Amino acid sequence: MERETIEYKGYTINTFYDELHDSPRDWDNLGTMICFHGGYNLGDKTDLKSEDFNGWDELENYLRKELQAVICLPLYFYDHSMQSISTVSFLGRAHHADWDSGRVGFIYATQEDIKKNWDVKRISKKRIADTERILRSETETYDEYIRGNVFGFTVEDAEGNNIDSCGGYLGDDYYDEMVNEAKSTIDYTIKELKKELSAGVTLG
Repeated sequence: MERETIEYKGYTINTFYDELHDSPRDWDNLGTMICFHGGYNLGDKTDLKSEDFNGWDELENYLRKELQAVICLPLYFYDHSMQSISTVSFLGRAHHADWDSGRVGFIYATQEDIKKNWDVKRISKKRIADTERILRSETETYDEYIRGNVFGFTVEDAEGNNIDSCGGYLGDDYYDEMVNEAKSTIDYTIKELKKELSAGVTLG
């Protein structure tokens, strides 16, 4: 799916929605995201099943006591013409959230996760705060993915030859950065062509 065509110094930058990008939950994440939803396969793969727990409170107790989760943030899912996930309820901030949103799971980090990530033997309040910030950030990144906000670009010369391409830019915040990288590719290509031309003239 093409999003935008940009003409730059005689070259064409085509930006598009990258539908083949891998899920951020396949990356090396600090948190574990457990989700239960009848219509979508969300979060990380775990052996836990929704029927094993009598509600969210029992699941949270299990994560904290059995798995020693230090931080356990609730996850909410919204499904109305688009899908979105957040650590904050959609009630009061999304259209039809009363009917089309609700709790879907947790993202959590255990004592072992935190100690390993920060390479420490004891967990300070600062590490807990830093970990919570990372878990919220991981959720925001995953939200961009399930909303389809993943972009890529191709660069073509005047004859339509592909000069460069790249994908996997997650979120609108990285869209401008992606376009600038495409322009940098063009600047570099032009610079190298000038060098070759100059060398050819000198040799002649």
